[in-house]
Amino acid sequence: MRSVTSYFNGSVARSDLRRYWPILFGYTAIWIIALPLMLWTMGSYYYESIDSVYPLSEHIVELYPMTVVMAFLFGGMLAMALFSYLMTGRSVGLMHSIPVRRDTLFITHAVTGMGMLTAGNLLVVLLTVLVQVLRYGVVSWTALGLWLVFQTVACLLFFLLGVLCCMVTGWLLAVPVVYGVINFFAAGLTILLQALATFFYYGYNGIGDFPGIVHWLTPVAKMSDLLEDCSAQHETLTDGSIQWWLEIPAGTTQGMIGYFVAALMLGALAWLLYRYRRSEAAGDPLAYGWMRPVFRWGVGLLGGLSAGIILFLLLFNRSSYLDTPESVWLVICMLPTTVVCYCGAEMLASKSLAALRRCWKGALLLYLAVLLVCGAMYVDLFGHERRVPEVGEVKSVALSISGTGSTRAVCDEPATIQKIVDLHRQLLAGDREPSSEESRTWLSLEYHLADGSTLYRSYTIWNPQDVSEEMEALLQEEEVRIGELFGKAVVTRGMNLWGGYVSPAYYKEEPFQLTGDQAEKILDALFADLDAGCNLWEATYNERLYMGMILQKGEKEEIYVDFIGPDWSNTIRALVGAGLADSEEELLRLSQDVAHEEWEKGLTD
Repeated sequence: MRSVTSYFNGSVARSDLRRYWPILFGYTAIWIIALPLMLWTMGSYYYESIDSVYPLSEHIVELYPMTVVMAFLFGGMLAMALFSYLMTGRSVGLMHSIPVRRDTLFITHAVTGMGMLTAGNLLVVLLTVLVQVLRYGVVSWTALGLWLVFQTVACLLFFLLGVLCCMVTGWLLAVPVVYGVINFFAAGLTILLQALATFFYYGYNGIGDFPGIVHWLTPVAKMSDLLEDCSAQHETLTDGSIQWWLEIPAGTTQGMIGYFVAALMLGALAWLLYRYRRSEAAGDPLAYGWMRPVFRWGVGLLGGLSAGIILFLLLFNRSSYLDTPESVWLVICMLPTTVVCYCGAEMLASKSLAALRRCWKGALLLYLAVLLVCGAMYVDLFGHERRVPEVGEVKSVALSISGTGSTRAVCDEPATIQKIVDLHRQLLAGDREPSSEESRTWLSLEYHLADGSTLYRSYTIWNPQDVSEEMEALLQEEEVRIGELFGKAVVTRGMNLWGGYVSPAYYKEEPFQLTGDQAEKILDALFADLDAGCNLWEATYNERLYMGMILQKGEKEEIYVDFIGPDWSNTIRALVGAGLADSEEELLRLSQDVAHEEWEKGLTD
């Protein structure tokens, strides 16, 4: 008789189905409510307007990001349930004593788990097709088919990632912790390093600005972003019919293919670990001996840094750039946290309190590594603090300056960018220590670079006189003064306007309506004042005149001008000429009263 090696055991699969069907039930029930049931309910509200497949497809496409959340929750949960027998000695001994090869056990559990999720997906698709046929007479095959593909890829990725997590630990309660850590490790590590950088790098303001690789290593967030880019578009033709199409960006398709390949690699790694996993590892925090030093150093380093930062914040209440003495206190705060985290990890890994007696040497060695990390940041070993992009690398800069006055602008002219770069370099070369708090100025820069990345910097300038020449040259740039006045709106000289509104006494009367001709004259007057050298920076908050001006470029395009200075004589005359007030004195009085109320309200909020 010929011997045949089987890679699937029906008895094990049936046992899995009997024991873990409630997970499949919950997963399928949620999707039935979200898809076929909601599609049926749509007809109760606007059945008459659903005369094509477009609104049905639009609803399905809007649920694409939900596939990631469902796969993350139920894929991980099902993986933990199917391989939970690895966590207790009795159950793993029983499973490994039956005449079934380990390869067969692994493949059977994996195929059963993915089969359960896929069966739930197919049932949802079948019910959705029936609802669309019976209720509307049309079926959104494309949108529904893509939903099935995306949901299957997401389920495969998170299910196999959950299986991998079950392979590295023998504690059932540790599995969801490991699962969460692996999913968000890259983002968490980046946030930790960015938080540490804010203490050591002058002007650093990059928290939340993740590099591209961090997004890809955080599949819950990245996959959701990829699927959110999908949309259903439509166009009503001259005959009244609706032409619609799905927009699936090429990046979404490539990203999902990449995650599919990554899922297969995770599955292969999990299978390899399972083949060499000891049955005696059940109940151990770490299933493999080589993981112990990685675990000790990982928990000690990351836990020591993060807990040390929290301890420093609690004791000193400082969350920005530190001078040398404060930096020393930050490093001192990391000593106890590093020792506690390292020794705690050692005791957890060895399951013995006796490990406390022998772990102090490793803890001190780890603290030395913490000192090296902090020291490298303090001396700016990698040049992050000193980094100033070249003009040719910059597409645009969002600029914000506040102090005695305030200005905001988005600049893309090379000449203006050059002055911003000159100011930035001079600022880094100057004194960073506070001298007179009354004279300080705040500067925020957001460089949008040609390679698609963004560089954020935010500085407190304690000695504005050190950069007064560069600051004055920048503030005199026409692009900065126009951006300061009009914000991000695209405004050109002599442009045609529909009309507008002005509210110099916002709390006292209704806005004054402008005709198109009056709005164009006011716009010309604003440019005339800019040409005369007027700006908002030199006018303090108490001197500014509140106008609440809205100039309409088109039906949905508007230009907002909230404030002008008292020396903007051309604009003031144009407003009086439009009938806003009987005299310039009356306009100034009304404007300043409201400006003061706005300023005082801002102080108390």
